Amino acid sequence: MTDKEIDILLKRYFDNKCSSKELEQINDWYNKLGQNIPSVIPDEVYQDIPAYKKRSFELILNKIEVKKSRRRRKLIYALAAAAAVLVFAMAGTWAYYNHLKPGLTSNALAAFHPGHSGALLTLSDGKTVLLDSTANGTIASLNNVEIANSNGQLQYSGSKTNGDHSESGADNLYNTLATQKGRQYRLVLPDGSKVWLNSASSLRYPVAFSKDKREVQLTGEAYFEVRHNAKAPFVVKAGATEITDLGTHFNVYAYPDEAAIKTTLLEGAVKVGGRILTPGQQALISTGNTVKVIDLENPENAVAWKNGLINFTNTDFYTLMRQIGRWYDVDIRIKGDLSKYHLTGTIPKNMELAQVLELLNTYGLQFKLLPNKRILIVSDQ
Repeated sequence: MTDKEIDILLKRYFDNKCSSKELEQINDWYNKLGQNIPSVIPDEVYQDIPAYKKRSFELILNKIEVKKSRRRRKLIYALAAAAAVLVFAMAGTWAYYNHLKPGLTSNALAAFHPGHSGALLTLSDGKTVLLDSTANGTIASLNNVEIANSNGQLQYSGSKTNGDHSESGADNLYNTLATQKGRQYRLVLPDGSKVWLNSASSLRYPVAFSKDKREVQLTGEAYFEVRHNAKAPFVVKAGATEITDLGTHFNVYAYPDEAAIKTTLLEGAVKVGGRILTPGQQALISTGNTVKVIDLENPENAVAWKNGLINFTNTDFYTLMRQIGRWYDVDIRIKGDLSKYHLTGTIPKNMELAQVLELLNTYGLQFKLLPNKRILIVSDQ
C-alpha cells in the first residue's frame, strides 16, 4: 500500500467507517511490520507526527496481533510480548527492539507482580483493618454508621440524617483509607460520592459529613465522582491546595515526590486556587502555589489508571519510573542523567514487570536488581 492509501485507511478506522475488507488490509499491513518498515512512519521526531497517526500506533496495536521482529529495526514503537501490548515512543529519537540484558531474567523478577485491589483502613479509635484479606460484609459500626466491605469497595451507610447532613455525631469521627505501593481501592463516602484511590495514596474523611461542609484530605492520587450538594460544598485538600466541587467528576494527582499537583476535570466544574475549570482542562499547582490551566487533548488519559492502564504522553523518564515503582512496589533508582528520555504510550496494569523492563530495553537501558531487595538500578550504560 502507498502512504496515501494507508493514511486514508487510518482516518477511516478512527471514524469507525472501515469495512471488513479494509480492516483486513490494516491487519495485513501491521503484521508485516517485522519484515518491511512502512514508509508511512516519517523520519522525524514523534511530536511532529500527525495526531491521527499517533493514535493509530497507540490504539490499533491494542486490537491487532502484531508479529515481533527479533532483528534491530527502526521502529518508533516496540511491540510487546504475548498478548499484552506496550507502546512506547521517544521524542527526538528512534527505538530498537532487543531482549533483557544478561543477569536480569524473568526468574530474577519473579517476586515482582502487578498490583491489585487492597488497602488499610484506620478507624477513628485507632484500630486498623487490612482490606486485602477481609471478607465481604460489615466491618464496623460507628455512631449508627455502618462500614461495609464488598469486592474491593468500602462503603459507608446508615447514618441518621436531617436532609443531607449527619445528626449522629459521626462528623467528628475520622477514618483514613490508605493504599500501599501495588494496591488501589474504591470507596463510597457517607454522602454517596465515589472515590477511586490509586497506589501509595491515602484519604482522610469523616464517618459522616456535617450540614454545611464536606471536606476530605488526600495524599497521592484519587478520582472523584462527587454527589453535588450546593448547601454543603465538597472540598479536597491536597497539601496547601484546595479543590472545590461544583458538581463534578475529577482526578487529583498530588504525590509528595512530584513537582506539581494536577487536577483534571472530566465532567462538571471545579474551582482550584480561584480558577474555575471546564471539562477537559487541567490545573497545575507547583512551587509558590501559582495555578496554570491547560487544555488537554485527551483528558481521559488522566484517569486511565483506574481502568487498568498506566498512560503517559511525552512523560519524562523519572516521572514514569515513579509511576511504575508505585504499581509494582519496587524502589527504582536511576544512575546517571536520563532526562533526555520522554516517553509516550500505554502499559496494561496486569503486565508483569519483566515484560515492562524488556520493552524499556528498546532504548538500550540497563537494569540491575539488588539481591534480596526490592531495589532496581536503571542506567543507560
